[in-house]
Amino acid sequence: MRPAGILLALLLAPAPALSASRVAVLDPVESDTMLAEAVVRLRAELASAGFEVVRAAGSATGDVRANMEQVGPEPAPLATLAIVRAEGATAIDVWVVDRVSGKTSVRRVEALASSEIVPSALAIRAVDLLRASLLEAALPGRTPTKEVPADLATLLPAPVPPRWPAGAGLGLGIGVLHSFAGLGPAVTPVVRFSLGVAAQVALRVELAGPAFGASAQSRAGVAAVRQELANVGMLVVLKPGAIQPFLSAAFGAYHVHATGDANPPNTGKSGDAWALVGAASGGLAVQIGSNSALLAEVEGVVTFPGVAVDVGGAISGRAGRPSILASLGPSWSF
Repeated sequence: MRPAGILLALLLAPAPALSASRVAVLDPVESDTMLAEAVVRLRAELASAGFEVVRAAGSATGDVRANMEQVGPEPAPLATLAIVRAEGATAIDVWVVDRVSGKTSVRRVEALASSEIVPSALAIRAVDLLRASLLEAALPGRTPTKEVPADLATLLPAPVPPRWPAGAGLGLGIGVLHSFAGLGPAVTPVVRFSLGVAAQVALRVELAGPAFGASAQSRAGVAAVRQELANVGMLVVLKPGAIQPFLSAAFGAYHVHATGDANPPNTGKSGDAWALVGAASGGLAVQIGSNSALLAEVEGVVTFPGVAVDVGGAISGRAGRPSILASLGPSWSF
């Protein structure tokens, strides 16, 4: 047996019509025990993967690519594989011409001078390389030239469905609370807890506050306003995927604390007010992992009754008729 490398060529058949479950394996031209064993193991590996394996005769021309392109069992096979000896190198060359991705790739595995090439490893290597080629074609941003047949798709890892908002979830964000009735924008942290109750549906608890920055003023002075709100509601994902639009509705409680800074001769006072709150929101969840997403959300908030800030006997601002809470931040499912 001459010391030489092994060339493992994997070429998809060029026939226009493909049999999704049929794979052809070329018989070795040379009388070689190791090659014969490798081909037998290759057929077994493909059969165990669920393919119909057929035998095809090679020729002694020495042109592996030409031999494989001439393979013509009917119906045309999805793929044609061959194992042949390569002169001048102690290595394994794996060729893949993938009609799904439209790409040709070659992988070389160097063998140590004292090591033996194991026939069973060649068969496993062939299937692994085909799987890697298909996986590369399925990456985001890649456009396969052909749809992956159902049988061949079994070689790919099962897609992991987006988990958000499945399971128990935690969301953290930064938001801006703004009233259209006199109270300016206020920056607030936002914390959300969720619990998936069905596919694309979750219960959610939202806490926002303390929101600082809003103020109300009149001739009598100015009042610094701090706001908090908490609500419980339902979130529904409209379309699952990498980018998920969603809607939510909730009810809860709203609190405002105002601290007055009076102009002389007035005296500054502080006060608190509470109200019920109704909220409805829409947003987008961008999947950034199997169990995490980045949420951008705009929420409309209405209080019952309305909450007003009185500065020196004059209503200088109202909250929640309506107010808008815009937020951005990550969310995780566990």
